[in-house]
Amino acid sequence: MDGCVYCGEKETSGHTLWNCREAAEVWKESGIKIPHRVSAQRDFIDILWLMRDLGKLAKSVAREAANFVEEFRQSNDPNDTNHRPGGQYRETWSPSKRGWFKINTDGAVYKDTGQSRIGVVVRNEKGQLMGAMSKKILLPLGALEVEARAAEEGIIFARELGLGEIISALENPEHSPSSIQKIVEGAQTKLKAFKQWKTNHVRRHCNFAAHLLARHACNIDDCVIWVEDTPPMIADQICMDIVSSGLGPV
Repeated sequence: MDGCVYCGEKETSGHTLWNCREAAEVWKESGIKIPHRVSAQRDFIDILWLMRDLGKLAKSVAREAANFVEEFRQSNDPNDTNHRPGGQYRETWSPSKRGWFKINTDGAVYKDTGQSRIGVVVRNEKGQLMGAMSKKILLPLGALEVEARAAEEGIIFARELGLGEIISALENPEHSPSSIQKIVEGAQTKLKAFKQWKTNHVRRHCNFAAHLLARHACNIDDCVIWVEDTPPMIADQICMDIVSSGLGPV
């Protein structure tokens, strides 16, 4: 097993999570009292890998980790997976109809580094992953611009996978701000290469797998693609989406 990149000691799960001096500093800055043993170490180690940017200060890592955990908790609370307070129905990820493929995309802007990050997840009607992408863009795009760019990247990726019928989240250019008009028009032109296509819009908690991949882009240099192979950082989320959509356990 490789040594820890921070201190050189043998890198076990326990060392990565608790024993490394850098990990100890992160937990200290978080202000959260964490037991030395947990039952779901894999979930914690996935989070830590997402935060594992060399050179980041402990306070910065702790803040990002806390935000990530809170988003994950809100989207996957076992006591509130399908309902909001007041009895309102809470949407969950839903599969495409038979023979179609759904593309979920998400973009994130990091002004402090002047970068944007994109996540793309493509699944069939059974919720099975056909392809996924995590990409870093070395441009400080605005929030709308990066979301439009993510949708366009998702369409291009689906075409490269050879898919025929797709569902993608994309705004109508007639109602789009001028700053993303050209991106949206270009994306809709690319949609014409498919046999059939539809567009819709989903909320963040229906799009969490793509959101995780957008976050993961902080750990890569350019772009990483998975084809019919589930990225480990979204494996649990893919399973939860399948179960919550009523498709059954995988």
